[in-house]
Amino acid sequence: MVNCVRPTVRDTVVDPAAGTGGFLLAAHEYAAQNAETLTPTERDRLREGFVHGMELVDGTARLAAMNLLLHGIGTPNGRSLIEVKDSLIAAPSQR
Repeated sequence: MVNCVRPTVRDTVVDPAAGTGGFLLAAHEYAAQNAETLTPTERDRLREGFVHGMELVDGTARLAAMNLLLHGIGTPNGRSLIEVKDSLIAAPSQR
């Protein structure tokens, strides 16, 4: 899927059924292929604003958030990149 979409650091990747974050990790890895050519601003965006996910199950959302953190995505003291909610019912928090 990531090879079809080919996300760049300028994109925002959203997974409405994030599970443990595998798709978000794959998208991040794809966009970071040429990390040495990115500006500091682009690196920050890749770490803090590139991916966003929703997960219905609280425990699974915690696993996804930790998985992202362990791969250098997000910040431990910042907002979570994974929301716990039903993406089919709840209105999106970002557009």
